[in-house]
Amino acid sequence: MVHSGACDYYDSHAADWDAKHGIHRQNPCFAQRLRAIMAGLLAEKSGAQTALELGAGTGP
Repeated sequence: MVHSGACDYYDSHAADWDAKHGIHRQNPCFAQRLRAIMAGLLAEKSGAQTALELGAGTGP
């Protein structure tokens, strides 16, 4: 399969993405720390017109 960009890559792998790359693969301490960091970032901007972009990267 030829991918023309990052979106095409992720779209072509969406059906089995969680099984291969999902949160179950993370160390529980890492996952807890990541959630705490994200909550802190969002709390700092509470009430502000702010966008937060979350992504998995740009491909393999």
